[in-house]
Amino acid sequence: MATRNPGWHNLNSTRDYPFDGSASLLDTSGKRLPVDIVAGLKLLVPEAAGRYVFVGGLSVTPHVCTIVFLAAQDLDGSNAVAVCSISARQPISRYTAYEVEPLYIGTAGWITFGPGIANQIGYTGRFGSPRQSLLAPRAARWFRQLPVTGAGKTASQVLTGLVSLVGGADIEIVKECREVPGEAVPANDRQYCGSSELGTLVRDVIVFRLKDKSTLQNQNVFDIYKGKCGTRPDSQNCGDPQPLEFLGPVTPDCCGNITLVFRGCAEISKIVEEATVDDLGDVIVTEEACGIVIDCGLGLAEACVTKDRLPDADGRLPNEYDDLCGSISFVSESAATEPEIVLPVFDFDPVEASESGDPTLPQVDDFQTFGNWVNRHGLFRYKENPSGGDIILTGDSSAMRNVVTYEPDPAILTSLYKRVAAVIELRSGDPGALHNGAVIANYQETSPASGRFSYYVAEIDWDGQYRGFKLFRIAKYSGSAWINLFSLAVPTLQSDAQYLVTLEIYPQSENADNAWLIARLESVADSSIDVTIGPLAVSDYAPTTGLFGLGTNRAMSRFSDFSVENITSAP
Repeated sequence: MATRNPGWHNLNSTRDYPFDGSASLLDTSGKRLPVDIVAGLKLLVPEAAGRYVFVGGLSVTPHVCTIVFLAAQDLDGSNAVAVCSISARQPISRYTAYEVEPLYIGTAGWITFGPGIANQIGYTGRFGSPRQSLLAPRAARWFRQLPVTGAGKTASQVLTGLVSLVGGADIEIVKECREVPGEAVPANDRQYCGSSELGTLVRDVIVFRLKDKSTLQNQNVFDIYKGKCGTRPDSQNCGDPQPLEFLGPVTPDCCGNITLVFRGCAEISKIVEEATVDDLGDVIVTEEACGIVIDCGLGLAEACVTKDRLPDADGRLPNEYDDLCGSISFVSESAATEPEIVLPVFDFDPVEASESGDPTLPQVDDFQTFGNWVNRHGLFRYKENPSGGDIILTGDSSAMRNVVTYEPDPAILTSLYKRVAAVIELRSGDPGALHNGAVIANYQETSPASGRFSYYVAEIDWDGQYRGFKLFRIAKYSGSAWINLFSLAVPTLQSDAQYLVTLEIYPQSENADNAWLIARLESVADSSIDVTIGPLAVSDYAPTTGLFGLGTNRAMSRFSDFSVENITSAP
């Protein structure tokens, strides 16, 4: 390669370039680095390796010149990594560009040598931090790597380089700002487009989605686009018998597997058929079945004796020990008896319900005006529904809880024997937002002048933010944290679909401070979802004068058809 810019290289051989002016150029032994060895340099280093690039070691011998370049996140050189190196054999052409060898993926560059490759033979120097041998920004720059390094299907060859993603007749590919669950983003990562109230970073991502969902209503979208061997339990397209979707809150891995580890004496056997027998025990019919039986080959003799195998203090042998499973009872006139625990029983009192009725109810709000609503936390905003009708919409609030309370004049006197309902639509198109919505009951301050408010909700959660799976739940916000009271998995829950959510409140006759809650979730467009929770006993519900309202948690859901009415008959 011909020499380029000889005048510029000659000048560099007499000054400290390509080193930064702040570098001491003293190696670990206190000897100064000769400035005529390197005459030109250009390196590009990934930001993840470090923003401060420096020479870690340099050696000039009669046979070879070797330089190792390091990168660190600070000037002290902590967690420094090797990014590239060069080992050029003598004789080395002066002022000729030599390509460096990358030691860190993404690093590239070239170097030119000055007269020092001949004049400084025998020099060896080591440098432990950028403060000693930091390279000038013009000579070594960091860059942000692309977040996506390849595209392809699972277990297939990955495409790299410039890859064109092309949608179809009904599928489009767009860039949006979303939170990626389970993906931790380093604090120094600049490839994100915002952050939530909880500090969760949301990133620019590629989204594959339908252009028009209205043409696929009441259809299983995954069943249409699954391809070969694409059945999944959460889409309910596996056929009968339907496999298990969850074990409690535990979900399968990306291959659809849940690994169970049994410890001790567990013996596993497979259920292959189910038999129906008559009163005499004779088999009438058998049919295929599936499942497992977990058995432990222990009898009462093993289960009901102590594990100790040595004689006790009185010399009794293990087979002389008392039976730990034996029942012991006695009667004593002076012994105190345990108080009887009375479990609450749901009981509807029509007289009490009539007396608790509010004469101003029922009330239905179609959101023509915002006069009866008060923003309590986050932000609710009134907007027009693009699909027709009027709605309440959470705006600029995908990073916090959003609570709005219904406060008509005259006020609703009590929340007991009341039914609050609203139609909720979980929007899928809001960048970085979660997808949930709730109706609220008994919103009130936890204590006078505390500034904290508690309330109960009947909530739908499409993301599984609380339990790890799509759900419908009754929960309480205590003023500082969420308390999940009861939840049901709803695998078929969808975004951009309307659901009617209802919450009913009844008193407990045994305890005036407690209440019964019944929540119901129904699909508006069809009967695919109809789920009920309750009656669910809750404690410390009183006082019962709290407000009704609507809420989301880091979600921008739409609400319509809000109503509050008296309950006049048993559920």
